[in-house]
Amino acid sequence: MFKSIVTIAAFLSLNVAVAAETVIQHAEATKHYGHKMTVEGTVVATSCDGKKCYLNFNQDFRKALSVIIETADIAKFTKATTTAAQQADMDTLYKGKKVHVTGVISEYKSKSTNTSRPQMSLSGPADIKVK
Repeated sequence: MFKSIVTIAAFLSLNVAVAAETVIQHAEATKHYGHKMTVEGTVVATSCDGKKCYLNFNQDFRKALSVIIETADIAKFTKATTTAAQQADMDTLYKGKKVHVTGVISEYKSKSTNTSRPQMSLSGPADIKVK
């Protein structure tokens, strides 16, 4: 009996590990609001506005997942202190590169256009891996 329980527990933990490693494409993000996921895509644009930095998987950020690095976390990704230098670092590190980002996918609802789109906040460099 004990051996059966151990076998079942090992099987369940393996399934949880496999589920945690599941990677979805950025276009599928809208199907996973509220879930912690690993998302794959090529960063086509970056921007920093002095408050946050953004990594986008579509030139029109309104059409795909946006990855957000909040003000308090920018220093974990870059030592640059000016917006222009932060932007340059984000371009060097991520623009044009395929990445895996891991975090909770949330829904951003625009008040001005009455549309929504997926977003994900990163808290540190461990949340993004260049592939």
